[in-house]
Amino acid sequence: MAGNTNLKPFVTEPTAPYTAMVPITPSDTVALPYPTRGILVTVSGTIQVMIGGSSQQIPAATASNGAILPFSVTQVLATGTSATGLFALN
Repeated sequence: MAGNTNLKPFVTEPTAPYTAMVPITPSDTVALPYPTRGILVTVSGTIQVMIGGSSQQIPAATASNGAILPFSVTQVLATGTSATGLFALN
């Protein structure tokens, strides 16, 4: 996702429809360029993230195919993430 300019900070209301969907490559060292409004999971598994606005790591969550996780996330960690087909929603 590094260098991808499609994901921008959201300036609409938090309940507005998503206007961008950008693939995420989980990384233990590289943060996302901007916090997400949500994450789409296309292949179920666990997901380990850093929550937006802090460096707080939340416990791994299990997500099903097609789940949209309404988290403001700054990083999806490779360690602890088995879900694939992840997309940042903004």
